[in-house]
Amino acid sequence: MTTFRTESGYSDNRRPDSVEFVLSLKEDLRRRDFTINAMAMTENQEIIDPFGGQEDLQNQIIRAVGNPDERFEEDALRMLRAIRFTGQLDFIIDMKTYIRFVAMHA
Repeated sequence: MTTFRTESGYSDNRRPDSVEFVLSLKEDLRRRDFTINAMAMTENQEIIDPFGGQEDLQNQIIRAVGNPDERFEEDALRMLRAIRFTGQLDFIIDMKTYIRFVAMHA
């Protein structure tokens, strides 16, 4: 359980400069790194999945939530998390996410 929040400004590419508490679950999930980490469950065990995380789990895909550039600029450690997930879970990185990942290192 957690309080819904959004984050903004990542001047060190790791930690948010500010955190704001919000009332919207979708806004909270939008700030997550990958679709497989952007799901929630209600008290009735209903899955809330606005970004397709269940499908990506089924297809064994690591996909950034929204714009991959924004996710990686917010927290550069997310790139290492993507690599770790591919190795631990035997998943592949979504092409759009992968291309942005590679472009940031070119």
